Amino acid sequence: MKPLFVAALLLAAGAQPVLAESCEEKFVRLLVDGNPDFGPMRIHTFSEIKGVYKSESYNYSRGDGSIDSMTTVVAPENSPWSLFLGKKMWMSTDKGESWTFVRELDAQSDPKAVKEALRKDAGTAANVSCGAEEVEGVMHDTVEGDYNSSGLQGAVAHQKYWVNPDSGLIAKTFIATNANGTQSEFVEYIEKWPDLVLPNPE
Repeated sequence: MKPLFVAALLLAAGAQPVLAESCEEKFVRLLVDGNPDFGPMRIHTFSEIKGVYKSESYNYSRGDGSIDSMTTVVAPENSPWSLFLGKKMWMSTDKGESWTFVRELDAQSDPKAVKEALRKDAGTAANVSCGAEEVEGVMHDTVEGDYNSSGLQGAVAHQKYWVNPDSGLIAKTFIATNANGTQSEFVEYIEKWPDLVLPNPE
């Protein structure tokens, strides 16, 4: 085969358009992978079990697939804080002044196991749609859909993501669930937290 002909074939192959990620594929990716490769994060969470309970907390995570994280509770006041390091869970009742060992984490808490469960959940995704909305004055891509959550014994969850189109960072999430008539909602505001230092009780 002549060199010029080979070069023409390679050029033609390189000119083929890259298939864009579909809305459904994007939803599955976000559900399974979350915010990978962004390093430490701070997540400001507002939770509500309708008619029963409301809470506000901050979660500080090392990110990148690590389970290492700390949750500090703003409300209800005097709620215990939690800390996960390696395969151990700790709890503090004095706002992080001291920590008490709670338990070793089981295999289901392993990030790989959690991701595999989410991958199975993603197979039930339905009613997926995409759009665009502002978050704190910045336009973000939105992706939302329904799926059956194995973590809630198959109950339907509706999840929505706000994704920064420049960085790919998920800046906000919304989750609404209905498990046996109990309705819950969770809103998370996510930001990079590069100077994160977690306590080490050992």
